[in-house]
Amino acid sequence: MKFIVDPKDAKKRFDVYLAEALGITRSAVTHIVKRNEASVNGKPAGAGYRVKANDIVTTLPASNKELPAEEGLLAVLAETKDYLIIDKPAGLTVHATSARTHGTLANLLLAYYPPIREVGEPHRPGIVHRLDRDVSGCMIAAKTERAYEYLKKQFAERKVNKEYAALVLGLVKENSATIDANIGRNRKGRMAVKSDGLDAVTHYEVIRRGKKSTLLKIKTETGRMHQIRVHLKFISHPIAGDSLYAPRDAKIRPGRLLLHASRIEFTDPQGNIVAYESPLPPEFTNIP
Repeated sequence: MKFIVDPKDAKKRFDVYLAEALGITRSAVTHIVKRNEASVNGKPAGAGYRVKANDIVTTLPASNKELPAEEGLLAVLAETKDYLIIDKPAGLTVHATSARTHGTLANLLLAYYPPIREVGEPHRPGIVHRLDRDVSGCMIAAKTERAYEYLKKQFAERKVNKEYAALVLGLVKENSATIDANIGRNRKGRMAVKSDGLDAVTHYEVIRRGKKSTLLKIKTETGRMHQIRVHLKFISHPIAGDSLYAPRDAKIRPGRLLLHASRIEFTDPQGNIVAYESPLPPEFTNIP
């Protein structure tokens, strides 16, 4: 894969830039850099290199043919000739990397539908978008290259409507509101609200309130890394079970991040507007 560094990303560490561009963790990037599988302007670069505007970053074209198909539970909400709608469980990593080629959704997809091996990007067979490892719910996987390119374009143009459910700490006062706050990495490398970050817009609406938590319906206009988690922390209502952004002494400890991709709406390759829903997991039903 090849990326041209945007001026907004200039001066970022090479490992930070790669993690954001590839949608993987910095620890996974470390393995890629150590094996010289990524370069800047045709030459290997260290993790601490500060990228410059218009630098050409290239990663080796690892192949989906290297990925093993692995049997396992794969919940399919719907299937057409063009795509699958997956009900992803919390705890399942979406795509493989050069450092991790087992135990991912990508491996399960290869077992469920072998021809998907020829669709999409290396280590991401058929995968047109992703959910964080600890997020559950609706995901699309393309079954053909034509559908893959078509759906990727919709995501790039922000034409896919996504809804989430989040159980947050504390009682949210407003019945509905919008969080418009840029997101970028702080000095510790963690995502945070930053004035010089990328634009990020999140809308929320209260579904119901408990005694010490609130269940929200959330829509996003942008798709920044950890966007919902960061924005909800920003308004002092982090998501229950969030090991990164919720306070360590939080009294609600559900054992998982209570964020669920409940609905997705898009235009299919035939031009029809379609929508799919994933029911809330049981842990969302009893609000403390």
